[in-house]
Amino acid sequence: MTALTYWRDTSPFVMRTTIRATPVNTKFGALSANLQQITAQINGFVVKLPETFIGNTQIAAQSYTDKLVYINKAGDMDLIARGQLIGEANTDVEMVNELTNALTVTGDNHSQFFSMDYVLPASPTAAQSKIIVTVGKALRTIDGDLVSVPGTIIFFTNNSDAELWLAPDEVQGVTIESPGTLRAYGKHSSLALLSLSETKWLLMGDMYLNDVVV
Repeated sequence: MTALTYWRDTSPFVMRTTIRATPVNTKFGALSANLQQITAQINGFVVKLPETFIGNTQIAAQSYTDKLVYINKAGDMDLIARGQLIGEANTDVEMVNELTNALTVTGDNHSQFFSMDYVLPASPTAAQSKIIVTVGKALRTIDGDLVSVPGTIIFFTNNSDAELWLAPDEVQGVTIESPGTLRAYGKHSSLALLSLSETKWLLMGDMYLNDVVV
């Protein structure tokens, strides 16, 4: 940081010199003004905490490169690595209850766990007997921009008596790789979609196989 002019006293007191009121008052006034400016400068870099904050503001000695200041679970100020923060933010799973039998997912549904709770009608038609999940491109909206993010993952569990099917959006050129069919294996079965590229997904989990293995 560049030293500011008001941090330097160009005419310090000399020991054992006579102090007269007028010169001293002027000098003390200048020092007071300097200190006020220094205080304002320092306050510009101080984190403003809520008046209700009662945690410890003393951060333990540690490496601070590429880290952020935050308040930890104990309620104290601490440092966290930027990569760790991003990683933890992306590991939480959001539970979503879906009551319809038609759903469309894209990359924006990353880390969502869909509980398919569609209630099958008493005398369903062929269309009503299936839950169709249309799978779009693995694009996420980040800061207003659509970004292709390989590794996007979406989960499903079928709590319905209806069949759960996944269908790629072929108009957008989406494909789903699977060792079996794109149908979940009955009630309470679970599936996971993992994006390999913008238009390619991998299906894993409880699904009907193409061939029966004896």
